[in-house]
Amino acid sequence: MLNKTLHQLKVNGKNISWERIYGTALGVQKYTTTHVSGDGDGVTSRIEIITEFWLKEGNGRETQIKLSGADVKVREGQRVSLVWAYTKSKTSPYVIFVNHDFQDWCWLCTPTLFLSQMKVVRLLPAVLVGYILPMILVVCYSFKYEYFFLCLLVGIIVSLIILLQVIQLIRIFSAWKSMQPEIANLIKTLI
Repeated sequence: MLNKTLHQLKVNGKNISWERIYGTALGVQKYTTTHVSGDGDGVTSRIEIITEFWLKEGNGRETQIKLSGADVKVREGQRVSLVWAYTKSKTSPYVIFVNHDFQDWCWLCTPTLFLSQMKVVRLLPAVLVGYILPMILVVCYSFKYEYFFLCLLVGIIVSLIILLQVIQLIRIFSAWKSMQPEIANLIKTLI
C-alpha cells in the first residue's frame, strides 16, 4: 500500500495531518547501544534500544527504517505501519509504530517532544530555567541588602518565568489528553 493520508486533527489551533507507510518488515535486527557520560560527580550510562528493518510496500518499493528509543515488537515478514505527523510548516519523524499481525501499537516519542516538534506548544529552553536563572538569583542574593530591590525584581521575574513554564506544561498535558481519543480512533482504523 502506498503512503496514505489518514486523518487531520486540530490541537491548540493547529491542524496536524497524519500519514503512514505500510508494508512487510524484512531483515529485522534489534540491538542496544550504551551511552556513557561522566563528570566530577560520577559516571552515568543510558541504554538505547534500536530496531532496524526494511519495509517493503505493496508496490515493491523498499524503505530502510531505523527506530531508536522505543522497544517495538516486530518479526520478519510481519505487516507493519509507521505513522508520522505534519503541520503546514513542520514534519515529524515517525511517531507511531503499528504491528498489524500483533494488533499492537506504540508511541515512538514523548508527548512533550511530539508537541514541541509540531510547534503546537513551545517550552522555554531548559538551560534558561535550569541553570541561568538560578545563577542570577544566587548572584543577586549574594549582594545582601545593597541591591535588595534589584534582587526582588529578579526574583519576581524568575518566578514569572517558572510560572510560564508550568503553564506550558499544563497546555502540553491538556493538548495530549484532547488528542488521545482521536489517536485511538486513528489506530483502530489501522489495526
